[in-house]
Amino acid sequence: MITCLMLCSSLGVCLGRSTIQRKNSQKTSSRRMAFLSCVVLSLIILIADGFNLHCEQEIKAEVGKDVLITCEFGGDIGGDHFVIWQRSDDLIVHKIKHGKDQINDQHANYTERTEISINKEGITLTLKKVRVWDDGIYKLSISTDKGLGDTSVTLLVWAIPTKDLVITLNPDKSDGLKLTCSSQGWYPEPIVFWKDKFGNDLKDSEIKTLEQDSKGLYRVEHNVKTVPDYKVHYICHFKSEVMKRRVSMSGVISGEFNCKCYAYLKGNVNY
Repeated sequence: MITCLMLCSSLGVCLGRSTIQRKNSQKTSSRRMAFLSCVVLSLIILIADGFNLHCEQEIKAEVGKDVLITCEFGGDIGGDHFVIWQRSDDLIVHKIKHGKDQINDQHANYTERTEISINKEGITLTLKKVRVWDDGIYKLSISTDKGLGDTSVTLLVWAIPTKDLVITLNPDKSDGLKLTCSSQGWYPEPIVFWKDKFGNDLKDSEIKTLEQDSKGLYRVEHNVKTVPDYKVHYICHFKSEVMKRRVSMSGVISGEFNCKCYAYLKGNVNY
């Protein structure tokens, strides 16, 4: 209460002095100094009314696993916490008032999937069984008897499949070959490219299919056209931008594939 009165008083003085200056058109050095002093005092009071929260700006979370989002306090934040975690679209993830979870205010997407723990050092939100749809920005706001604090964290959700990539060989209308590399279970959309064993990019590649399943995971097929060369290694690469990891598969086309038919190249998946 005292802080609020001080703030109102200082702002009133600032506004009053500013009005006098406009009426009298006298911008003396002393009045300018008084005005600046009021502004500085007001800012100091505003800062004193809050507290700092220190969080990682980005946290990576694997689909299906639990993730902890922890923010540290910059000192004693007082008691009687009012805490709310919500998404950037204001969807409520978890809310606490007077030490009790406000389950009725929580969005259905997070029912029985969140927990909050608070101690002197900080606050932790546990998000269980991460889903693709959990990807995004999370805002934390805390109100106590010592003031307010707020911050935000970006949750980067990712998934990389554990199954092998599949390369399919098909004849092309122009007497060439069309290789199709397919993989399922990615999030977000992966980067796909082809190379030969010397590291050269294979041109004329294009995405054939890109779709999401009911869980939001991507299935991708990627094509490349080439002339028949049965001694060349063809390497398909899928890369996750979030995890900076690459999954690749290589195969050698042999003479047995010199036919108008479908065939599969089997190789090792490298992480």
